[in-house]
Amino acid sequence: MSLKEFQFQNKSIPYYHFFYKGDFYKDLRAKNMVLADGTRINSFFNQKTFEQHNFDQPYVRLRKAAMFIVHYFPDQIGRDLDNYIYKPVIDSLRKTGIFFDDTWQNISLFLLGDYAEQEKIEVFLVPHSSAAVFMQECMGERFQSESTFNEIVYPQNTDLIQTQEKDNNNKRKLTSFW
Repeated sequence: MSLKEFQFQNKSIPYYHFFYKGDFYKDLRAKNMVLADGTRINSFFNQKTFEQHNFDQPYVRLRKAAMFIVHYFPDQIGRDLDNYIYKPVIDSLRKTGIFFDDTWQNISLFLLGDYAEQEKIEVFLVPHSSAAVFMQECMGERFQSESTFNEIVYPQNTDLIQTQEKDNNNKRKLTSFW
């Protein structure tokens, strides 16, 4: 079943976890979104989502949610996450009724990329107020590595940047990012 929970400060916080295996790299970029076997991609995601969700049991609905979409790629080739169209994934989850609507008032999206031997997509849907805690408690290992401390590149030079305030010409030393 897709409904799970994690513990934080002696409270059980529900969340949903969905998993999709497949080669989505080209299909989520295409305008017509038809898989190699002729299946429309939205039908594929609807089927796989409904297989993972138990409609026979009472389930939690989220009025305001955060959705984490983790797209795993089987190689280290750079791929822009903003070039993919995740609408079929989001729409299939909306059709389950586990969240009210996919408008900006009801859902926030987080797109993450990661490496795996085979391409796949994982989706986590959590209460909006628990998004930061969920990232820390349940997804922390994705962000913990030796390279974590090397991901920030600070500028090498600092210049005097002039700032103007009403009648006052002040100069203050600021870091220049250009």
